[in-house]
Amino acid sequence: MSNEVAIPQTFEQKLKDRIRDSMGELMSDDDLKKIVEASVNDILFKVRTVRDDNRYGGGTKQAPPLIQEILTPLIEKTAHKVVTEWAKEPQNQAVIEAVIKERMGRGITDAIAMAFDQKFSQAFFALQQSLKQAMGLQT
Repeated sequence: MSNEVAIPQTFEQKLKDRIRDSMGELMSDDDLKKIVEASVNDILFKVRTVRDDNRYGGGTKQAPPLIQEILTPLIEKTAHKVVTEWAKEPQNQAVIEAVIKERMGRGITDAIAMAFDQKFSQAFFALQQSLKQAMGLQT
């Protein structure tokens, strides 16, 4: 039994050890380090091509970098907590009410405009066609 404390290895160190075991002493430590750094960079930070299960017959699609996929849920959880705490503070209530009022007003205006467009688009198209025909522009 030994009294030595086991220090956990980093991912990069484990990767180096595995490559070193499989390839022997064919590479210098510097070359091995460059390969590991490039591999970690590729794995974590580059846009990935993944299988697209939603396409008939398979296929592929672009996926965000793995680091983004890993960190997004953590960041969203933290951001939600920070915003919730901020919103609970009494001095921020006026800001929140102003934003809600502004957004609601804009949303209602947009909804009315969209309803108007939908309601009258067919009539405006018919009017346009009639004017073209009356002017002799209809082919």
